[in-house]
Formats: sequence, C-alpha cells, structure tokens
Amino acid sequence: MSGCFGDSTSSKTPTETMLEYHAFSKTNLDFNKETSYYTEAMRKEVEEKMPLYVERMKLDSIDAAKQRYMKFNSQTAKCMELKPVTQNVNGDVAKLEFTAIDLC
Repeated sequence: MSGCFGDSTSSKTPTETMLEYHAFSKTNLDFNKETSYYTEAMRKEVEEKMPLYVERMKLDSIDAAKQRYMKFNSQTAKCMELKPVTQNVNGDVAKLEFTAIDLC
C-alpha cells in the first residue's frame, strides 16, 4: 500500500488514503485501477502469481484469474470496516494500525 502514499503533493494523510482505498475496493472490479494503489514490488508479486491462479483454479486465462482476484478483494472489503488506531510517519514511510471489524 505504500505506493499510494508517495505523492508528496497530496493533502491526504496516509490514514485517509488507506480508508479511501478500502472504500474504493468495495466496488472496484478493475484490476489495473486496484494495482495502481500497490507498490511496484506488490504489483509485480501479484502479476507473477496470476499463472499459478489460472492453473490451481482451472481457469481459462490470466484475465479470468484477475477477475476472480478482484471479486475476492471486493467481497473481502465489503465484509470489513476499518477503524484507524494509530498513524506514525517517518519521512516517506508510514506505519498504520487499524482495527478491522467483521461485518459478514
């Protein structure tokens, strides 16, 4: 998630950005928009796992795996409410703590 905090021109705090991302994830089914919030390393890791998902879930394509990934992310976000607990920012690194409340 730290990739979305790298914009020094943003007036949002890291906590605000995380809560925005969480709200966005509840309805978003666009893989590219989703991964735009990820760090470069996280994007690479997710992309590299797609062929494995195709194989394990017996899917037809990488696109089908991405759709399944997005549906899972959306359903998970819908079932969770985040409450901020702490935010510590040190330079360009933010450490956030949330309480996750299960809604499902």
